Amino acid sequence: MWDKALTNHQQDNIAVAESLYRAMLKHDAGYHCHLYNNLALLLGNSGREAEAHAVWSEGSWPECDVLRPGAQTAAETAAKPSTAEEGLVWF
Repeated sequence: MWDKALTNHQQDNIAVAESLYRAMLKHDAGYHCHLYNNLALLLGNSGREAEAHAVWSEGSWPECDVLRPGAQTAAETAAKPSTAEEGLVWF
């Protein structure tokens, strides 16, 4: 399911990707931090900054410290689509 969600996200099939990401979270709320990162990016880039911040806050484990700046950037720059993903990493 992860590969399908990532492919849809990268191809701008936002509704499908979001649905898959959320299904994975529902199945296992302790899912790895990359899922939280990508869902936060998707939401932030869709202009849903508050949701992006909430999702990222849920996935803030010690091993995700390296990802925190990227998700915060996505949430803060969602209003600027041309630069929203600048410096961010897909997982």
